[in-house]
Amino acid sequence: MKKILILLVALLFIGCGTDKKADPALAGMIQEDGSILNVKMDPATVTLYVVNNTDQLIYWHRTMGMDKNDVYDTIAIGDTLLSNSNTQPLAGATSFIGTILPPKGLTSISPSNGNWNYEYGFDGSNTMKINNENDGGGPMPGNATARSATWVYETEFKDGNPSSINNTITFTTSVWPKPTVK
Repeated sequence: MKKILILLVALLFIGCGTDKKADPALAGMIQEDGSILNVKMDPATVTLYVVNNTDQLIYWHRTMGMDKNDVYDTIAIGDTLLSNSNTQPLAGATSFIGTILPPKGLTSISPSNGNWNYEYGFDGSNTMKINNENDGGGPMPGNATARSATWVYETEFKDGNPSSINNTITFTTSVWPKPTVK
């Protein structure tokens, strides 16, 4: 009986291996023939092209990118960023958060920067939707006067529908209140 127990313990050590050189990131991906399994990521579930039509940088944050949390980007003046996420159902969600800077040349700046936030998530099924409870930002024309803003940013969705999960949004900035033309 003692010999059987020693044999089982010895086989356990041999079977488990003691090779500490194996890359833990590849665990479960190495096939019997020694090749590495080609694992593909999930496809994008929401895509937003962000166009910077302002005269300053836009700082952009996705809470979930393509298989990666908290992705930060800087969008140069005149550039477009492909901002997508492959968050998955049932409870997956991602927020797109922009920090918009005021137009250059203002003598009085209020507020010092603007914010924009849209959250897309699954509705308890396999349907990705915008969460209108968690969207918004400012200063925008609808809230600039109440905030005593000296500038605003405006957004334009290419397809006219901010709820679309595959869209292009363009940001512009201007002084506020808008100068009257005489």
